Amino acid sequence: MKEITWEPPEILNFCDTYAINQTQYVGWVYVAEDLRLRVWAYRRTKKSGLEIREVIRANTEAVYVRCMYLTAMSGWRVFYKPTDAKSCGWYGYTYYECHKEDFNKWEEYYTLPGVHYPIINLDALKGTRYQFCGFKSGNIIEYIKLWEEHPCVEYFGKTGMTPSKAIIKKLEADHGFGKWLAKQNKEELKESGAQAILYAYTHHKPLCEAKDICTEKNQATQLFKRMDAVKLSGLDKIKVYRYIMANNTATSGRYNDYIEACLNLGLDLKDTKNAFPKDFKRMHDLRTNQWGAKKEKINKNKFKEAAKKYKAFEFSNKDFLICIPGTPQDLKKEGRKLHHCVGSMGYDRKMILGQSFIAFLRKAEEPETPFITIEFGNRDKRILQIYGDHDSTPSEDAREFAKLWERRVKEAWTTAQK
Repeated sequence: MKEITWEPPEILNFCDTYAINQTQYVGWVYVAEDLRLRVWAYRRTKKSGLEIREVIRANTEAVYVRCMYLTAMSGWRVFYKPTDAKSCGWYGYTYYECHKEDFNKWEEYYTLPGVHYPIINLDALKGTRYQFCGFKSGNIIEYIKLWEEHPCVEYFGKTGMTPSKAIIKKLEADHGFGKWLAKQNKEELKESGAQAILYAYTHHKPLCEAKDICTEKNQATQLFKRMDAVKLSGLDKIKVYRYIMANNTATSGRYNDYIEACLNLGLDLKDTKNAFPKDFKRMHDLRTNQWGAKKEKINKNKFKEAAKKYKAFEFSNKDFLICIPGTPQDLKKEGRKLHHCVGSMGYDRKMILGQSFIAFLRKAEEPETPFITIEFGNRDKRILQIYGDHDSTPSEDAREFAKLWERRVKEAWTTAQK
């Protein structure tokens, strides 16, 4: 790119009117065989007064920047004084300050940096092929590239809308859509997203109404992502969203729990009294308690079936014995007596799934008294945990007995697999 060392006086005059103490940017365009953009950064300090530096030069083919670095949170920033190279970590990101010798070098970038700047000489587009492109504000280079490929982009400039592929596609396919856009209120178009604009046109709705409808749809969709049971239920997402919004206690999590309970209880959710009860709190508590009781009964039966497989591993000698619990309640009792978590941290579920099993080590003369609890891993065929009261370490003779039992279980398991 040809080096230009002078700054148009209009830019200096523009910058001089602003009493700012942070970095701001201003753009200036040139039109010859193509469109060129130059961006200056400027600020005013008590010590140095007005400071100005050109930091971006771009056309539709290339972008060059200098004296700039990228931070994780604040976009592009300008250095007014060259510094030594320095790497700084910030919330998992890294940015690099420039070397003194590279301070004023232009570096090519593939996209225009995310710098917000006004174009202060848009009249330069008059009399050129860009004069009817419709550009008003924003990233002029990206806008022109899009306009050259899709001339209908001028609608975005004229209305202030953000360019959208969906609207471009509709404009090119439906000439009536462009006429409809021209009749709409510009402020409403600017405030409406592409989804709302297309919905308003397709369904013959006012923009404000379409915007509300699309906002509700989007919020309902986001809500549904967190509710697996509700998704399985086949309920209408808009009705679900409105119901949850109308019931302060019906948070998405609680409503999902309620629907999960209804599904497992076999209730007909086509009946609105089931899907959307008038007294949500009462029905939530009723259905979740009913499902909890049913689930407990199901788990109890599954646990009993799983426990039968491990009964063959029961073992004893004159000092100790090992027995296998028969119900989830046995685990809860063990946990309460020995003050640990075996009855409350999903160990029953692990036995049902075949991941591990729980065994109770007891003294031979006190076979009914909780003493030591063991978790045996089915995958590794070894003891995973062994604890006494308050997670204490068992005595040496009890540990030796447990090791003997561990070897017997491993041998029996290996023999059974053969």
